Amino acid sequence: SKMAAIATPADVCSGFVPQPCFSYTNCTMSGFISNWTEFCCQPLSVRNTRTVMLSVIGIVGLIGTVCNIITISTFLYLFFFPQRIRKKFGQEFAMIKDPVFFLILHLSFCDLLYCIIGLPSYWSVYYYGYYPYSEAMCKYSAFFRNTLGNKQALILHRQVNIYIPLIAPLALS
Repeated sequence: SKMAAIATPADVCSGFVPQPCFSYTNCTMSGFISNWTEFCCQPLSVRNTRTVMLSVIGIVGLIGTVCNIITISTFLYLFFFPQRIRKKFGQEFAMIKDPVFFLILHLSFCDLLYCIIGLPSYWSVYYYGYYPYSEAMCKYSAFFRNTLGNKQALILHRQVNIYIPLIAPLALS
């Protein structure tokens, strides 16, 4: 009797060329078909960097979350308890009246949301080899990540192009 040949993931995906912005069956949990491998959801170059990317995304997410929580907590303490700070240190922190204070607070808040909501979706794609939730959830997650990223870029753009040219000359004089 002949033994049945076992197909390897390379055999299953041979000739498969991923198309950008195309939703493949079994690459999310929507429309799952048995006897099909999710190995074809990612190009080989992405699969080969799995361990590195899981480590980098995990470390960036963890450090980003902790640092942004510390930043937000510190800024909120400075903003809401100026009398306590004045009593303890004998001075007031004038930086809470500077618009840059609110810029950094806002950027830190957006970054915290990105670390908590955006990065885990990337991490799960590298971990599982596909997006393990529904296609609709994939779209909402991508929309949220991109919205946060664009909001941060817009805020920095306004800071550089509006605030700095107006205030920097006054600070130098």
